[in-house]
Amino acid sequence: MNQLVSVIIPTYNEEGTIGACLKSLNNQSYKPLEIIAVDDGSTDKTLAKISNFLPRRQADGFRISNLILLKQNHLGPGPARNLGSSKAHGEILVFVDADMTFEKDFIKDSFEYKLLENKISASNYLTADLGNNFVFAQRESDKQVPIASLTKLMTAIVASEYINIEKEITITGDMLVQTSIPRLYAGQRISVFNLLYPLLMESSNEAGTAIAAILGTNRFVGLMNEKAKAIGMNDTNFVDPNGSGAENVSTASDLFQLAKYIYNNRSFILDMSRGEATQSVYGQPILYGLQNFNVFVNDQDFVGGKVGITNAAGETILSVFEIERAGETRPVVVIALGSDNRTKDATTLIDYVRSSY
Repeated sequence: MNQLVSVIIPTYNEEGTIGACLKSLNNQSYKPLEIIAVDDGSTDKTLAKISNFLPRRQADGFRISNLILLKQNHLGPGPARNLGSSKAHGEILVFVDADMTFEKDFIKDSFEYKLLENKISASNYLTADLGNNFVFAQRESDKQVPIASLTKLMTAIVASEYINIEKEITITGDMLVQTSIPRLYAGQRISVFNLLYPLLMESSNEAGTAIAAILGTNRFVGLMNEKAKAIGMNDTNFVDPNGSGAENVSTASDLFQLAKYIYNNRSFILDMSRGEATQSVYGQPILYGLQNFNVFVNDQDFVGGKVGITNAAGETILSVFEIERAGETRPVVVIALGSDNRTKDATTLIDYVRSSY
């Protein structure tokens, strides 16, 4: 059974609009619903208009069985909302204005979105269509926070645009930094192409450090920041190629721009992150047995992405999906930052999208 929702409407001299507002609320698809109108000492016919909708009225006309009318002296909308709240029976309270009208699924959508928010641990998230920019859900998507290894998506872009990825380099001892799964060794000869796989699949800090060393780390990071600005990531700053430092910061909105750029211009990065770009003009990858940290790698709609975790950033995730609806493929990105459980949060968000289409 659905939870009772109480809709509270403070009114003051709204005789011209309150009728349409009440009718649109009465027509909501979500049930059970309680409508509480609080008249704030109106001096026009607002009170009479509301009274005409009360269920106890016997005269002919439109009646709202779940309408409650409360009255107070003119104290303002804040006290009116407080009075409505004190008399509400619902487990969920929704506050609206008397000059508004609503589509029939307004309460249903609002209620489901509230439930969604309560399920997500991430401090910042954004789920949106990369094609038309439609936002399905977001929380503090413009707040700048650490992003951990999501940084490596920009590392892959700069590597592919400024370095010949066929180029082989020699691994040196200072490239063998702490990483999740050590795979490189001093003296090894390996191409940038082959380094991109552990970078994107296993979040290899060794690979990121080795790639950046080709141009010099300072120059490489400078190019990362230049590229960020060029594609509209104005609240983003990188300080290393791996996302290890807490100063690697961005916003969910900026990361949306990053995902859009990769999807439209460097889609092979997503393919490599999925572990499936094994056939290319550069030959077969030479590193075998790579693990894939991307949590949706077995989801048929998953296109690619990246995950990260540091003490400063918490758990982070950026995942791109292609969802089929009505014969059309829609590209959707899920971004969650500062999460306690990125898998659960991202799954909740993409399931919400799938149910919303």
